Amino acid sequence: MLADGTKIDYALGVSVAKYRGLRTISHGGSDAGYRSYVVWFPDQQLGIAVLSNLANFNPGNIANRVAAVYLGPQMAAEPPKPQPVTRTFVTLDAGSLDQYEGYYRLGGEMLIRVIKQDGTLMAAPVGAPPIELRPMAQSRFYAAPMQAEVEFTTKPGNGMGVKLVQPGGTTEGERVSVTPFDPKDLAQYPGRYWSEELETQYTILLKDGKLVADHAHHGEIELTPVAKDQFRSATWFMPEVRFLRNNAGAVIEMTLGGNRVTAVHFARR
Repeated sequence: MLADGTKIDYALGVSVAKYRGLRTISHGGSDAGYRSYVVWFPDQQLGIAVLSNLANFNPGNIANRVAAVYLGPQMAAEPPKPQPVTRTFVTLDAGSLDQYEGYYRLGGEMLIRVIKQDGTLMAAPVGAPPIELRPMAQSRFYAAPMQAEVEFTTKPGNGMGVKLVQPGGTTEGERVSVTPFDPKDLAQYPGRYWSEELETQYTILLKDGKLVADHAHHGEIELTPVAKDQFRSATWFMPEVRFLRNNAGAVIEMTLGGNRVTAVHFARR
């Protein structure tokens, strides 16, 4: 259970769920061209592990089919396949899209920029190619590449909130004011940053005018500026990097985050 009371099926590093009525404990893995999946049926004392060196292989599906061979009589009927969602799109006055433009912070870490381009609303993480938001209603849009519905809600004082609904869950955020990045600030970030939680360290370096996060295992990871004290990287486990300051304006901390974890703190040493 999450802090807000939301129940999820991920606990202590594994998925705790049910497959066709039977309790399961499972996890999958992927790296490069390798795919794997392991599932345990605790009540039936059956474990299945599937390994593959084919990138488009689905080990979870194979594991479920093997389980059906052994446990079929104990399983409930397969649920009906979900029907594709039918969406209806509308045409909006281009001028009405201006109210949604700006920067939005989602999930505490990710910075999204929403712009109007040639009469069409577009959105993307800062520094990434923009994605078209097709209107479904005045304040509701659909981003096809992300399979996401995006809904804007007005707030007092010209504020604007946003909700991103995807098959994997819902993320909310709000429009924020962003101070542009100043290249002169780069010299303020280098140093050693330590996470007590992960017991690991990143050394932030300034090399050839670019900021780099150096790790003993992962090597050097280039950080691309998106706003004051906020950077992005192409590394999947730390796409969002933010630096925090004290009241005197000195950089004292770094947080890393992404779609699987947010705001992992690294104190500057």
